[in-house]
Amino acid sequence: MKITKTFLRKRWKDNDFISNFPLPLKESIEAWNSNKKLIHLKTEKINNIDLRGISGNELWFFPNFYKTNNHDIDFSYGKGALTFSEGKYERINFNEFQFDRATHFKKAKLDGCNFQKSKLIFDANDTIFENCDFTETIFKGGFNEYGYRRCSFINCNFSSSQWNNLYFFACKFKNCTFTNFKISNAKIGGFKIDKITSEIEEMFLECDIDGLIEMKNNYS
Repeated sequence: MKITKTFLRKRWKDNDFISNFPLPLKESIEAWNSNKKLIHLKTEKINNIDLRGISGNELWFFPNFYKTNNHDIDFSYGKGALTFSEGKYERINFNEFQFDRATHFKKAKLDGCNFQKSKLIFDANDTIFENCDFTETIFKGGFNEYGYRRCSFINCNFSSSQWNNLYFFACKFKNCTFTNFKISNAKIGGFKIDKITSEIEEMFLECDIDGLIEMKNNYS
């Protein structure tokens, strides 16, 4: 059988798939249906797992990832709200994930995570993104209501991405790739980068820029 996006999304409505899921998702759903009480799955056990195509009701049973170290979770082709706070999250795959505006990253470190072709709309505060792939992503932040505050991006790739109507406050970018990356109608209140080149200057389109700064020795 050819595995398609449609197949990956529809399987979450299949009783056999839910019954054989490696985490007690079936029990959580049954508890919710009978008691109208949301039973969260434990985040410390959510590693090395295939969640491709997950969305809606099924995603609600996965709690906020808070003060845990999680790795190798595949959210590809899914849709919904996620929260990652005060933990380390490695090799999380968000390929073509459609983030809900309720998504939040706070005081977290994401290492080796894949956001390729995902649709972004969220707030990220005090978070480190290292070795992350943001190629061909789209960020639509409404009226600059969503964006990044005091975040660091290290060895990240933003090639061919289009980010619109968001904000950056006190953010740092070290050794990142910006080929064909465009930021439009954004509020820039502190954007520190290794070196300001013509590519960087042309990256911003109709932005309100206050603080495009070249970092001294790449660290300050």
